[in-house]
Amino acid sequence: MDKPVIFRFFTSIALAGLALGLFFMSRPKQAKLPERLQHDIGEIVTGVDRDVDSVLARFHIEKSWIRKKQVPVPNSTISRTERQVLIPHDVLPVQMTLAFNTMARRFDGRAIASENMKENSITIHIELEGYIVQTIILKPMVELKKSKEKPRQPRT
Repeated sequence: MDKPVIFRFFTSIALAGLALGLFFMSRPKQAKLPERLQHDIGEIVTGVDRDVDSVLARFHIEKSWIRKKQVPVPNSTISRTERQVLIPHDVLPVQMTLAFNTMARRFDGRAIASENMKENSITIHIELEGYIVQTIILKPMVELKKSKEKPRQPRT
């Protein structure tokens, strides 16, 4: 056999093996988490929930403007928290999205936002370990006003 033909044959086999290896490495993780990891992610989800409340408080969103419900996550023991949040017109959803993304990064997660022009809303999903654990639906309202009252400082 000719040397260039043999070289091409083995090069083709090596490249095919490399492509197959890259394909298997890029496949998504298995949908079902082990029991130990589900317990750990349950604690993380609780921490994320607390931090979402903190971000909303930082933007002076009043509790009466928030509707909150729990939605079970399929193939898991955790629940996704869904919040519908009315926001004053002077609060920028882009800044809130950035704050949620920064918060999610602390938990090795990310915040994904999408805008629905038809309904005039912004939906932010916070994803951890391949699961959406929080959904925040922001709805700007012109008639809402932030309270002018400054937060009280604790006495020392």
